[in-house]
Amino acid sequence: MASGRVHELWGSLLATGGGLSLLLLGQGEAAPAFAAGAALSTFLLSPDVDHPGSRPTRRWGPLRWILTPYQLLFPHRSASHAYLTGPLSRMAYAGGLAALLLHLLGANPLEAAKALRAPQGLAFLAGWLLGDWLHLLLDGVSPRRLLR
Repeated sequence: MASGRVHELWGSLLATGGGLSLLLLGQGEAAPAFAAGAALSTFLLSPDVDHPGSRPTRRWGPLRWILTPYQLLFPHRSASHAYLTGPLSRMAYAGGLAALLLHLLGANPLEAAKALRAPQGLAFLAGWLLGDWLHLLLDGVSPRRLLR
């Protein structure tokens, strides 16, 4: 199992390298979205947010209480550390929080979701998934562990 610093180093390399690769391939609009997805999955919503004392959880500062329901649903290294259920659970959780926040601010979450353009949205999701999967590989989790 890799340390938090090792996860952050490799996640940073993925975000930077993936973003630069997309730029070189002429996908300039998708590059920042990919980098943002990889950075998010490394620094704020990594598989380790299931642990209250993890570096990503501590980065939430006074708002880390927002992660408590997720941590109760997914004990450390349970389904949150699987290749499909892990990132999908965090995407659903983050999406639900974003929709609630938009609603509280008086915005329509569905209209806000439509504002995402396909290339950027797909690049963001690809960066997030690859960042999550890199984390799991560094932890020694078998790629056969899809669900639990």
